[in-house]
Amino acid sequence: MVKLLLQLRGLQIQVKLFTILVLGIDMTLDEYRKQNNWSYSELARQLGASHAAVARRWCLGFEDSARLIPNQEFMSNIMLKTNGQVMPNDFYIQRY
Repeated sequence: MVKLLLQLRGLQIQVKLFTILVLGIDMTLDEYRKQNNWSYSELARQLGASHAAVARRWCLGFEDSARLIPNQEFMSNIMLKTNGQVMPNDFYIQRY
């Protein structure tokens, strides 16, 4: 069951990558948070972060000096929780 679930999640991530490359569709963590009507506190709770301030800093724009990029553990949580709608590249590649 676990192996099948991981394989399905891997497929979702591959589909997400294909969607980004072919269609140019992606989503930031802040867009995902707003789409789900989550506060920063709820986002932190959903991802296992200790404080809402940490989750808020993950949602800041590229131009903000307080912006943080999640570490590997939280990046994995973000990909799984968002079903691949928010991927690591969404933290590194600025959209215009």
